[in-house]
Amino acid sequence: MGEVWDLQYRVSKRRRSMALAKVQEIVSANPVVIFSERYESYSVCVKQLFFLKLGAPYKAIDLDDEKRYSSVFLLMNVFFFFSGQKQFNCGDAIEIHAALAKWTGQMRLPSVFIGGKHIGDCLKTWDLHHEGKLVPLLTEAQVACPLAQVLTESPEDEFPQPTLEKRKSLE
Repeated sequence: MGEVWDLQYRVSKRRRSMALAKVQEIVSANPVVIFSERYESYSVCVKQLFFLKLGAPYKAIDLDDEKRYSSVFLLMNVFFFFSGQKQFNCGDAIEIHAALAKWTGQMRLPSVFIGGKHIGDCLKTWDLHHEGKLVPLLTEAQVACPLAQVLTESPEDEFPQPTLEKRKSLE
């Protein structure tokens, strides 16, 4: 899998190893890291989980090209600036993405790390949240989740499913 990725983007092993060292340094220096594309829907979704639902701080590494920015994106950058979320664009985004794919075995973005451990993509992160396992992982990594106490005791209460009796009564 890694070799196909390298061929596709023509990333040399030397450049990938330099990018991997940079990625590992970022992951070890921050308790929560999200490698993402700034405006891709799954990336936005996982950032909303940490920022809006849990209130947990994170380091976002956005691997977008700077060519995509317009006035709307500038307004979103202002929001990120005032919300305190650190965003930066990497000049070597392709190398970093290839290094992430080789290291984690996951080619999709976002790629979430908590406490130096690779958690997975958006869907895996949300699954952990719904199973009630995400907040303990964050607590273990010494990340404060001030909004997590506001949520109900069980994550299933957020999206209640109708019971069998309620379904029969609706028919």
